[in-house]
Amino acid sequence: MRLFALSLALSILGLAQDSNSAISATYDPAFQFWRLSNGVLEAQFRLDRQQGFFALDTLRHLPSAAAWRRPIGRAATPVDVAFRDGSRLEFNTEYLLLEQFSEPIPRNGVRQVIRLAEAAGNFEVTIHLELYPNEPVLRHRAFLKNRRSQSAWIRNVNLTPWNFADNSDAFTSFHVNQWVIVPREANFEPVETSLTPEGIPVVLNTGSGGVHCSWLVVRGRDQRGLFAGLEFNGRATMQ
Repeated sequence: MRLFALSLALSILGLAQDSNSAISATYDPAFQFWRLSNGVLEAQFRLDRQQGFFALDTLRHLPSAAAWRRPIGRAATPVDVAFRDGSRLEFNTEYLLLEQFSEPIPRNGVRQVIRLAEAAGNFEVTIHLELYPNEPVLRHRAFLKNRRSQSAWIRNVNLTPWNFADNSDAFTSFHVNQWVIVPREANFEPVETSLTPEGIPVVLNTGSGGVHCSWLVVRGRDQRGLFAGLEFNGRATMQ
């Protein structure tokens, strides 16, 4: 059984701009390390050779040198799926590399394809990472394949599973309401919230029947920022 798990656009805040750098996706087999770049955004991923986890190492806006890195001791993974039997694919899941390649896509973009097998042999994960010229946006999708003989029932899929080091910065989130009249009236009002470690999480109810638009912006005092937008036509919660 093959399940479409998620599609997400993750962007580092910065204006789209012309770049003379060629768009590229490269792989270093000695370190199991991938680098994607379009001259504006650079994303670095790796499959850890000792522990087997797959993670984003760094997301960097090249013109400003602003960078987001994974926190020490925790992987920033694009896959987080919980199953009804209690098993889970998450930040510390061990994977084996089955296949990897890059290919051109429409609008002069590039797609990096990475196919992984869970070390326990139960699931296969295929990850698509996409870049387009001059855009500070990384688009990603994940496909999940059940390799067991019996059905695997999914309890929850985390559509925004990324983890980034905060560098002890203070952050503000920004989102916009949808136009709704139930459970309350809303008409695309912008909402800003100060984020603190001990504070209440910002929770967005998005998609069909939701009350918030399906994107979220986070910005620090140093003007480092991230944008995440879901490509999902169902109901989803962002936190």
